[in-house]
Amino acid sequence: MDNKLCFRIENIELYLEQVLVDYMGIPIFFLCKGEGEYYLVLCTDIDELNYIILKSSMNDVYELLHGKESIRNTMLKQKEYWNVISGEEIVLDEVERLSIAELDVSLLPKEDVYFEIVSTKLENYVKKFDMEYFCDIM
Repeated sequence: MDNKLCFRIENIELYLEQVLVDYMGIPIFFLCKGEGEYYLVLCTDIDELNYIILKSSMNDVYELLHGKESIRNTMLKQKEYWNVISGEEIVLDEVERLSIAELDVSLLPKEDVYFEIVSTKLENYVKKFDMEYFCDIM
């Protein structure tokens, strides 16, 4: 992508990696990357731009991208998450680290919702991700 800075969490800058789902041009489920790690981001309030951010392993991202694990299960696998309420600028975001047990699961997609590749752009991203994934595990 364009290396767009999206969030700063505990001094780690998270850059947009790939929009997975958007609504009227607004990313509502996407991947960010910071310091070589992947983060899943879910917009929970499109008007206020509130987000749930979870650090995810490459393996979890791979399983999500290939429909082997539901979006909800992928998110609930993590031990903690960050709740972010967007400010006018990134430095004004309210960021709170919480245990996954504190997550309101009603904010997540339903249990049987799996990621689907719906565009050539996403298909190309998944191919690129796969090449990186298989290089890392070898």
